[in-house]
Amino acid sequence: MTSITNGGTGITGSTTSSSAPTTGAMALLEKYSTLSTNIESTRISISQIQTNHQSIQNQIDSLLSSRHDMITTTNDADAERRELRKKLKLAIRLYDATDGRRRNAQAELDDAQRDSTTVRRCGDESRRAFLESRRLFRSACRDVRIASVGGGGGAGGGGA
Repeated sequence: MTSITNGGTGITGSTTSSSAPTTGAMALLEKYSTLSTNIESTRISISQIQTNHQSIQNQIDSLLSSRHDMITTTNDADAERRELRKKLKLAIRLYDATDGRRRNAQAELDDAQRDSTTVRRCGDESRRAFLESRRLFRSACRDVRIASVGGGGGAGGGGA
């Protein structure tokens, strides 16, 4: 005989008649308990998945927000790069112009130095020529003086 307690009162019955409903009730209770455990486990998994999903969504939102900041930073950097490129082109133009003027000035200086050297050489040659002509003139004067002092017997001199 098996005894089932129902609210504190004992019910006694034969094992053959009450055994089948009790086993069925126990199986249902066990199924209910298993289902309840599975449902709770599924709720916990869903909660974890939702938490993970929310975390991923927050990361996506953060990346989207960062993307906007990165795009702004990239655009600013690109604008700065364009400005620097303009300044570089201007600097190159100024350098080329200055370098051209420097080369022209150097060429003029070289020409002036050549002209100065030429003028100096011409001056030196003129001076030498002048000194030579002066020496020849003095020599001629001395020859004339010697001829005039020496007596008149020379080819140009004397007497009629």
